[in-house]
Amino acid sequence: MREESKAEAIGLWKRILFSLVAFCLGAVALLGAGEIVCRLLHGDKFSDLSLNYFPPGSVIYDPVVGWRYRPGYEGQWRYFEYAFNVKINSTGLRDREYGPKSKPRILFIGDSHTFGVGVDISQTFVKRVEKVLNADGAPVECINGGRVAAGSDLYLHYTRKYVPELVPNVVAVCFFPENDFDDTWYFNSNAYPDFHNVHGEVYVGDEPLARERKHRAGVLFRNSAFYRFLRLRFCRLSVNLGENPFHGTWLDVYLREEPAWVKEATSKTIENLGAIQHICQSRNARLTLILLPSNFDSAPKCWRHAVGKSPRGAEAYDREKPFRVLTQFAQERNVALLDVRDAVQCQRGLLYFKHDRHLNSRGHKVVAGVFVSFLEKERLLPRQTQEADSAKPHD
Repeated sequence: MREESKAEAIGLWKRILFSLVAFCLGAVALLGAGEIVCRLLHGDKFSDLSLNYFPPGSVIYDPVVGWRYRPGYEGQWRYFEYAFNVKINSTGLRDREYGPKSKPRILFIGDSHTFGVGVDISQTFVKRVEKVLNADGAPVECINGGRVAAGSDLYLHYTRKYVPELVPNVVAVCFFPENDFDDTWYFNSNAYPDFHNVHGEVYVGDEPLARERKHRAGVLFRNSAFYRFLRLRFCRLSVNLGENPFHGTWLDVYLREEPAWVKEATSKTIENLGAIQHICQSRNARLTLILLPSNFDSAPKCWRHAVGKSPRGAEAYDREKPFRVLTQFAQERNVALLDVRDAVQCQRGLLYFKHDRHLNSRGHKVVAGVFVSFLEKERLLPRQTQEADSAKPHD
């Protein structure tokens, strides 16, 4: 009997061991197959997460705001989610050349969303607005005054520089609440880099601002195409934000009990917007304020997941707060305001790059469509004003 029991126990352990070996071999085979498939389909496409908004040769020194785009620069900017062409005109804008004014003009001033990171210039909402209006028989020139890493101080600087030069009928300040307050505070703080001119090149410390940059990824990410696929596909937030994006001041502008720096940034932003309005009025240009939402502003699921990672807890945040501040400014100053959130929220499908988080081509199309309707509603262009006047009954 004992011999039979011993034999049964040995048989059981053999079956268990065989099952474990088979499972391990199957897992290895599955991982190997996944690795082969991913390498065949993608190769090393996703191995480099370098996100570089300042490639070599793209910028020159500016004594007021530190740097500006190099006139005549041309290049292709790449990230694993996109590749797009950038061409800078002689005035330092991502646009074509402009001569003397011959038709109504709209000058769009904003940050990287207005600049159009991730898409070619024809796909930006600036140029889509121009195309739609011209096709509808309203000749207009839409000028792209977007710059990466911009806040309200840069918007004021661009207003001072380009409104007298380009003579727009409408100045559309495209404000991105998630980080434009942050950028405004940063520009006025001691933490802002000490940009200096070295033979026309912009330097920060001992390094040029425009240079090659390499993202330091982990060993597994660098060497496994299958792991990269899984990591990028199932990452709920942008891979660029990391596992915990709350080490710094990200999303502090949404806090119900705002820290001192947010109060300073808000006050400075309102001051700068007021100065922009004054310049526009002195130049007979209509100011309008466009509020561009991030994917966290417009997607409740993304917002809940983002603030859910905060050590303060989700109840510490108010998603409407920065938008209320800007809406109040517009109402008090009689500035036409367009909040794009409603138009974005009712859309199905992705409007942003998942990891870079800028508007994709479809997102730009949505913004352009709602802005064209806004222009007509507010009668901001000369032709629209004339048509509205002619439609009124005469005595």
